[in-house]
Amino acid sequence: MSAIDWIIVAGFLLFINIVSFACRKYMKSVADWLVAGRGIGRYLGIVADTGQGIGVVSIITILQVTYVAGPTYFWYYIQTLGLGLVLALTGWGVYRLRETRVMTINELMERRYSRKLRFFCGFLCFISGIINMGLFPIVTGRFFVYFCGLPFSVDILGLALPTVPLVTAIILFVAVLFCLVGGQISVIITDYIQTSIVMILFIAIGFITYGVVKWEHVEESLRASPNISNMVNPLNFNSNSQFNIWFFVMISFALVYNILSWAPNMIRGQSAKDPNEAKVMMLLSYLRVGFGVALFCFVPIACFAFMNLPIFNEKASAIREVIEQIGNPNVRSQMVVPMFLSHILPAGMFGFFVAGMLAAAISSFDTYILTWSSVFVQDIVMPLRKKPLKPKHHLLLLKIAVIVIALFSYFFGMLYTETDFILMFMMVTAAIYTAGAGAVILGALYWKKGTTAGAWSAMISGCVIASCGLILPQFIKNFPFNGLQVNFIANITSTIMYIVVSLLTRKKDFDIETLLHRKDGKNIEVNELKIAGSRNWFLRNIYQILWALAIILVVITVWVICHNITHNVNPETWLTFWKYYVFGLFFWTIPATIWMIAGGGRDLYRFFKKLKVHHVDVVDDGFVRDISYNNNSLEVLNEKNR
Repeated sequence: MSAIDWIIVAGFLLFINIVSFACRKYMKSVADWLVAGRGIGRYLGIVADTGQGIGVVSIITILQVTYVAGPTYFWYYIQTLGLGLVLALTGWGVYRLRETRVMTINELMERRYSRKLRFFCGFLCFISGIINMGLFPIVTGRFFVYFCGLPFSVDILGLALPTVPLVTAIILFVAVLFCLVGGQISVIITDYIQTSIVMILFIAIGFITYGVVKWEHVEESLRASPNISNMVNPLNFNSNSQFNIWFFVMISFALVYNILSWAPNMIRGQSAKDPNEAKVMMLLSYLRVGFGVALFCFVPIACFAFMNLPIFNEKASAIREVIEQIGNPNVRSQMVVPMFLSHILPAGMFGFFVAGMLAAAISSFDTYILTWSSVFVQDIVMPLRKKPLKPKHHLLLLKIAVIVIALFSYFFGMLYTETDFILMFMMVTAAIYTAGAGAVILGALYWKKGTTAGAWSAMISGCVIASCGLILPQFIKNFPFNGLQVNFIANITSTIMYIVVSLLTRKKDFDIETLLHRKDGKNIEVNELKIAGSRNWFLRNIYQILWALAIILVVITVWVICHNITHNVNPETWLTFWKYYVFGLFFWTIPATIWMIAGGGRDLYRFFKKLKVHHVDVVDDGFVRDISYNNNSLEVLNEKNR
């Protein structure tokens, strides 16, 4: 790194820390810490949510998979776009969850089932979550050491200390600092700023990469590959690749089933101003499709061309010399694309990229750490108490949990040996909780016949199957199932257990309307969107437009799948498709990025105005008061908390 690169990185860290500390004065209550006082607008929420989803480990995961599997991985985005729009337009899960006003998804377990189940689910969610993020810090630290060309060890007081653990510790420290100074308020505001930087950076990276490797080079390298069909045809049923058609079927099922199960994904929706705003956030999350396509799709396949074509052989050999020093083959495949970028980025832009990756890392770390600390306190500690904590003690406990979780993730990464793609590790560790939680949460919100016994059976069966999928590969060399397959088996088993046991143990239907704070079928908190009276034709008809788009996308996707089943589609056809897909989506990214950032800026201004007059409600702390359970039904005794 040049001097200008170091100045850019240092300037970014100084600026973002100043912003974080400036947010400290707005954090006044437990609700502010957990859900930012429920004052987040749609654009601010969706940009901040993008930040938690594009941490360095997520970026490396997608770069690794796309480099190995080719652009076929991005069929996932195409296949799920129409389905995702349907889910968003109906508010599937998200709308009803926000109606309950719960602060964590496991609080719903107590309100719907029992306090003991909340404790058990909270424990599973917590363990699953901290293990899932256990590789985040070490993978991130390793990325910066290799990408920045830092020495593998440094001398401190005569001791030669490895650099990766030191870099990892520094980044974790900054993320923890953001959590401690302002809770969710600080995290959302800094995540918005950092993600805005990253979104702009990714567009610039696309132009720079294309200046080095043209699409013609990509096509030439893929044609020369003996696995061209697997790398360009995602609907190849005969493929031996882990990323074949069955991969996309299982991951599409997970999109519907686990839409509410993963706590970091739900925190923005629970911080929304009202259920409608949460629903619109979900809708925007699918309209932002295309963001990052330059980095996530084009850069890995450009790297593939760079590493395999004779025209780039001299420059590629320098990259090979570095990555061949890495012993673990999984780690080696993670570092290929980052090392490619380090060789093509000019001074100045190199520094901006490092700053952007720091922003992505911190945005992901602080959101995950804050989420899992909240789960620990709200869903493990609180259910064990007969009365709520005082706000001061409650916040102190949350801060202690933040520090402990950061330390755990640091040491877990140092000790765990990677045996599979990061994506597969993340899928199976998440399934420890989400396999059972998918059925239990959706059942809580939509199925009045679901029972506590059914919920217990689903959670236990899902946990056992997923745990076996995580532990056994450490001892069985050629374990027959990858992480996604274990996840899918656990999901199906848990659903069957929930339905069967609930029907066998049902005594009385549950009153879901009361759980959702509804009166005469309408939620008392909701301010209906008055789009119909708008003078703007687009706003007045946006839902009809998006419904039409969703139906068209679903029909086209089904037709393409059926056509590939009945016809032998030439790889050249797929190459042409990926060309238009990548460039079309990339140029959609530019106006979409401007739209999201501008809207987020407007919401940020409104959020600050709201915080200045925000009323502190000490009772709004996630402790379930005045709720009794009788024959699996819920009775709300305190009208104030409805």
